[in-house]
Amino acid sequence: MLGQVPKSSPWKLTEDEILRKLIADGRYAVDVAIEMSRSVAAVRMRAKQLALRFAAAPRGKPPLARAAPLIAKVRLLLPLN
Repeated sequence: MLGQVPKSSPWKLTEDEILRKLIADGRYAVDVAIEMSRSVAAVRMRAKQLALRFAAAPRGKPPLARAAPLIAKVRLLLPLN
């Protein structure tokens, strides 16, 4: 498998509908990627294939209230030693 990119799972129709709803709700690509357990590149590429556009992410540091759920999810994924 050296030098090969692992193949991702194909998108299901239900995932396309979830993607459409999250984008319509104004969610950012990084938030959608976490929610759908996909990479940011994957959700951006699928959105482009479906002719969807993400909301522009704000510049600078995110407010702590917006970052807190993301921090909690990361803590669940990364074991603390």
